[in-house]
Amino acid sequence: MKALIGTYHFAGADIATWFGFAKLIFKEAGSFGVAGPKLAAITSAEDPRLAPRPVYSVLDTKKIERTFDITPRSLRDILVECLKKLSERL
Repeated sequence: MKALIGTYHFAGADIATWFGFAKLIFKEAGSFGVAGPKLAAITSAEDPRLAPRPVYSVLDTKKIERTFDITPRSLRDILVECLKKLSERL
């Protein structure tokens, strides 16, 4: 049996920026009665982080998909499921 070592990235099936992710969160939260803030996209250069950020980077899930035969779900589907569970607890 081949050793399962190394780094495995796992994320939703979609590619999303932090802005796109936040936008999706507040759009879907709106259907649960949560009003979202006004969002503004910024570039990586405008993001005040201590560590430098690449202009474009995404998690590649191909290794974990091939190794474990896992297919990621859509980000929207996972988010809606999470919001439903959270709303049931309120």
